[in-house]
Amino acid sequence: MIEKTVYVCEICGGSYASKQLGENCEAMGYPKHYNEFVGKWILMPLQIMESTDTLESSTLESKMIWFPVRIESNQISSQSNYDLLATLNFFKLSHTLKLASRSFLDHNIVKNFLEFAIIVDESYTETLNQLLVENEMNRSHHIGNHGVVEKVNNFMQKIIVEQNITLPNLENVERYEYKSSK
Repeated sequence: MIEKTVYVCEICGGSYASKQLGENCEAMGYPKHYNEFVGKWILMPLQIMESTDTLESSTLESKMIWFPVRIESNQISSQSNYDLLATLNFFKLSHTLKLASRSFLDHNIVKNFLEFAIIVDESYTETLNQLLVENEMNRSHHIGNHGVVEKVNNFMQKIIVEQNITLPNLENVERYEYKSSK
């Protein structure tokens, strides 16, 4: 029987055969914004990807909008899959934050967008939760959610005015670009 020692990072749970790699992983600390938004509604830029398929063509369009999102949970991705890369001095690794979110639209949240996030005051939470339930009921009954999205957009404008929020322009926000291979 062979006995092996495994070193586990207490932050991400990644396991390593080398103590030095495990210590290096743990020394990376928590990623930026870890637990900052969990259980809260935030206003943030969303990248909405819209796919349109016809008999002749298929297109994927992308637009950036400000919209409310509820962050359900987050977790830290382990770097233990990158043992070989971690041994290379020129390759810097860090813990990666993964978010589980809920909103009224299908969207992609890129962690870079968190720099723009604005936490919504808790007094608006109940209304946003009710609108989210209405949205989910419409989805389950295969009813379009355009009416709910319009209500949410109007409510977001009310929040912006009441909280005296100035939303940054989204023109310079780096987006994920979809590239198809031919």
